[in-house]
Amino acid sequence: MQRKIASVLTITLLLYLFLPLQKLEAAETAVSYIATENQTDYMANYISEIEAKLSTFDREAAYDIALTAYDSWTDRTPSIDKLKILNYLVELEYYYWIPDAHTQHTIEMYDLAKEEAYDDYLFKAIYNLSLIKYMDYDNQGSYDLLQDMVTYGYEDDSQVTLINYHLGMSMLHSDVSEFDKALNSIQEALLLIDETNASDLLGVPRAFELYDYQAYYYFLQDDYIQAIESLETSLELIDPDDYETLFSVKYMLADYHIYNDDYIEADKLFRNLRQLYSFTGPLFKAYYTEENLSSLEANIAYFSGDFEHAADLYADLYMQKPDMEEMDTALTAKENLVNFEESLFEDKLTVYQQLDASQEANIRILTRAIIIISILGAIAVIALLALLWQRRRLHLLSITDHLTKLNNRHKIMDTFDRIKPGEYCIALLDLDHFKEINDTYGHIYGDVVLEKVARTIKNSLRPEDYVGRYGGEEFMIMINTKDTDIAKDITERVLRNIIDLEWDYPELHTTASIGLVYSATIIGDKLLHAADEQMYLSKSKGRNQYNFKIVT
Repeated sequence: MQRKIASVLTITLLLYLFLPLQKLEAAETAVSYIATENQTDYMANYISEIEAKLSTFDREAAYDIALTAYDSWTDRTPSIDKLKILNYLVELEYYYWIPDAHTQHTIEMYDLAKEEAYDDYLFKAIYNLSLIKYMDYDNQGSYDLLQDMVTYGYEDDSQVTLINYHLGMSMLHSDVSEFDKALNSIQEALLLIDETNASDLLGVPRAFELYDYQAYYYFLQDDYIQAIESLETSLELIDPDDYETLFSVKYMLADYHIYNDDYIEADKLFRNLRQLYSFTGPLFKAYYTEENLSSLEANIAYFSGDFEHAADLYADLYMQKPDMEEMDTALTAKENLVNFEESLFEDKLTVYQQLDASQEANIRILTRAIIIISILGAIAVIALLALLWQRRRLHLLSITDHLTKLNNRHKIMDTFDRIKPGEYCIALLDLDHFKEINDTYGHIYGDVVLEKVARTIKNSLRPEDYVGRYGGEEFMIMINTKDTDIAKDITERVLRNIIDLEWDYPELHTTASIGLVYSATIIGDKLLHAADEQMYLSKSKGRNQYNFKIVT
């Protein structure tokens, strides 16, 4: 190739010396052609290297080559080669979730594909733009792009475009809790998969991603068995040498087994995850961190009853983030250990929960006991008082959510069941896009977000109001007033304070969707259902708002 270029340059010089102007222009065209051909050869080599790395699931090496190719091209590089490189970059940056680079390269691919009228790449760029809009909480923008994409896709009869359309629509449906529609969209996409489109550009089975989302939609409905079955189906499709994809599925599967109270199976998966993790590279480890693995191990230990090991793991995790509020000293580790040791008595909590109802009788009994035991000495008295203190603390643990320190679901529902019609305005709050926060920043930081949001909600209320963790990222608020204007003001304050929260990541912003209701005559499940409907109405309208209804 070098000899070829040298010969061309020599001939060109001679032509300049001896040929007239019109013939020189023809010669320049020939030189330009050779330069373009040279660029094509270079890009073809890069593309071949990328494909070779992807065939062995060495995606990080493929990404490095794609970046080198991207930095190497010139104005003479053919547009189709640029699009191929951009397509690899976009897919790999989504796989490893490198959001800034993914957005930049998606926009470049869209502009170039549109300019050069390469529809296949245009559809892929539009789909990725819709994902970017979705991750940026712009559901309407995501929906509009999907509609644009599918309009062209139907004209071209592109199966991959239609698969991506149904997957994108499933995400939008799930975001407003239309899970039946979300699952139907997944089924529509699965029906379109055949041997011509069975795997994506990175060698991942296309059905894998669909089953992955199907599992998540079942999980959101607390149908853990179906969620596990969907993930196990996707697991069967993955090549045994694709360690990264195997890890991501098994990590989620272990998490779902914890929710399904199958801690033995979760622990088996965890041990395999440690082995798989050792085969992954730095890009993958930047997304799934050591902290993610330690958090999973701690959860398995805690829920399987190994509280001391769980306490050590949680303490280590907290100490790795010394800037976190209320976790900046070694006292945290001791406090967690005490909490976990007390959890050994959880089988007795139901008895201790009855202390409130029989507190006076207990005091009388204990007072007499103290008088009698005082004869035996002050040490025995102190021991008995310590036992009373421990029981009262266990009772407090039984009604408190461990993570947020708010009332747990049992306690807030018990308080709700005791109120009379017309006494309170009821609100249900859901933290927007919490899954994306977990996926982007990790479950450890997701817990930090939940804890800080919970504290913000509590601080936004008055002493006479109640708040509890209703489940997951949902909170129940009981505003002690019949004046709906006061309730609305408090709800707006909660929303505003959540928006104003600052995080370690400048791009992270938190918002919430709230359903607020009041009824002078209705209480119980019907009132809660109405609050739930208003909350989902807030989500469907774009989130970061509340909707209010008087229930009659």
